[in-house]
Amino acid sequence: MGLIFTVIPPEGALPLRFGMTQAQVRRVLDGAGRFEDVTAPGGLPQLHLVDDDQAVDLYTVFTTGDQLFTIEFWRPQAGEAPMALVFDGINLFDKPADETIAVLRSRGHEVDTADEFFPNMAGHQIRFDRDEGEDRDDNGLATYFEVIMIAPEHYREQYTNVHLPTIVDA
Repeated sequence: MGLIFTVIPPEGALPLRFGMTQAQVRRVLDGAGRFEDVTAPGGLPQLHLVDDDQAVDLYTVFTTGDQLFTIEFWRPQAGEAPMALVFDGINLFDKPADETIAVLRSRGHEVDTADEFFPNMAGHQIRFDRDEGEDRDDNGLATYFEVIMIAPEHYREQYTNVHLPTIVDA
């Protein structure tokens, strides 16, 4: 297994912690791929990390105060050692979405599927995406989660109101 991210609400997806600076994120993920600044004009600072095989593909968004605010993981596409996104011992990209939801629920986690294209675990600030992806089930949903966003507990508030801890050393 390649790079492993462990979701620990509300801290982040370790080794990435909410509140880290762009420099700290770059240092922690050095060698995992190439960073691209993909900040939209007038938008929040954003870095994209991807390797040549798209085995690692993620976006990090920062507040205007240069603190890591959200992390968006894209399903690994190929490679000998793709990344894993693990929550409660479950690789969230490993199994079909319906199986992953069932396992999460069997372990006592609430998964809101009212919006079946974008299920979420609001208590843990995890949002799944079944809108993207080529493989579809009979209901038109992506078979696997193609994108998973991890956010701090206050991400739904306007980002200027979020009080993130400052990470001194990563």
